[in-house]
Amino acid sequence: MKIGVLDIETTGFIVTTDAVVEIGITLVDTTTQEITKIFDKVILDPVFCKYNHKTAWIFENSNLTIEDVLNGVPLEEIEDELQKIFDTYPITAHNKSFDLRFLRSRNFEINDIKCLMRSCRENKLVYTHKGSPKSPSVEEAYQVLFPDEHYIEKHRGGDDSIHEAKILLKLCEIKAGKFKPTPITLTEEYETNKRLKKQKKSNNYIKTFYKQKTLS
Repeated sequence: MKIGVLDIETTGFIVTTDAVVEIGITLVDTTTQEITKIFDKVILDPVFCKYNHKTAWIFENSNLTIEDVLNGVPLEEIEDELQKIFDTYPITAHNKSFDLRFLRSRNFEINDIKCLMRSCRENKLVYTHKGSPKSPSVEEAYQVLFPDEHYIEKHRGGDDSIHEAKILLKLCEIKAGKFKPTPITLTEEYETNKRLKKQKKSNNYIKTFYKQKTLS
């Protein structure tokens, strides 16, 4: 079976005022175990505004720049190419509801299958410090599935989709009984730091949103 693993980068989480700035798709062949990056482009979404989005989290936490986006391919120019991929392969993503919500708001039709993050949680790869299974980040899931590799998420569509494709293959191995992961339990300090970073990211998005509303 061939599955497309999607990863998008955006300027925030509000589909009407935030822009899709990058899209990466990696094709996974679950029979041959091959992974192939089939789409990786910086996108100029019609809603992108250099002034409104200049403080977006993505520009502060990756090597993607505002200039990259301004020079990116206009979304309308690759609509047919993307839709052809979505028409050909079932699609998943690590945080599927987020990625697909943005793309469907841009009128793409997508045949999706189970979310990778949900599968990771159901396989109990990561536990909170209180002992409950959690929905792990890409880095947390990768740490369990590839303990000998030191992986730091780049927050770039193509690179992230490749690593999420590798997670998909490991989940297939778990389902087939070919791999048994050793779960990890996160420390309270780690979870606190993670929560603070998430709150900072959320606050930044909210401030950007209200700034946009003021200017509109």
